Amino acid sequence: GGFGISHIFVDESADLVRSLAVIDNAKVQRPSACNALDTLLVHEKVASTFLPQLVALMNERKVTLSIHVAMTQSMPAAHRAKLPGYGRFFDAPNRMIEMIFAGVFDRHPGLKIGSVEHEIEWIPHWLKQMDLVYTERPVFTRGWKSTEGMLPSDYWRRNFFAQFMEDDIGVKMRDFIGVETMMWGNDFPHAESTWPRSIAFLDRMFEGVPADERRRMTSDNAAAMFGFPLK
Repeated sequence: GGFGISHIFVDESADLVRSLAVIDNAKVQRPSACNALDTLLVHEKVASTFLPQLVALMNERKVTLSIHVAMTQSMPAAHRAKLPGYGRFFDAPNRMIEMIFAGVFDRHPGLKIGSVEHEIEWIPHWLKQMDLVYTERPVFTRGWKSTEGMLPSDYWRRNFFAQFMEDDIGVKMRDFIGVETMMWGNDFPHAESTWPRSIAFLDRMFEGVPADERRRMTSDNAAAMFGFPLK
């Protein structure tokens, strides 16, 4: 997976029960195989019926969903993420706000969503603004109230994680973001990868960070999230 070549389109005429079984097989059978599902498109006429069933199934199967840096609201437009200086993180916060304020995590408290390759230094401001709107400007929440008495930032720490590559400023703000939500990756074998000098790069980025926190961000958090054994 990860190459953008394994797509499924659920048409309005599709057998929805069978479609769920096909998607389940594609995501859970062998997640790293070439047949692992990358992209799912659903016809708008069946989306409101099919997607809640799919989310419930993925939650039951403990599938972690990711919002990739190439995902934008104006499809396809993936090339924009490659432009120098482009605000790569713009789309991810919008998608996550929509899910939080639509009550998705009230209905599916075990669902995990990842922000992938958007870096992380924007997150403290984003969390603060969501909490401000929720507590001080409820007119903008479209009537949503947490069924668990939680703030939007509480859902971040429970239901989300963020993968980053080159964000030393974000590392310095880890107490606001939550060390438990942060996962470093080197994006090998892409051109922006820090390989083969990843260790030297990490030593610079994590200078002054306690060893246990560095280990959590570089290995333990990801292993716990995806069920990988650590030696």
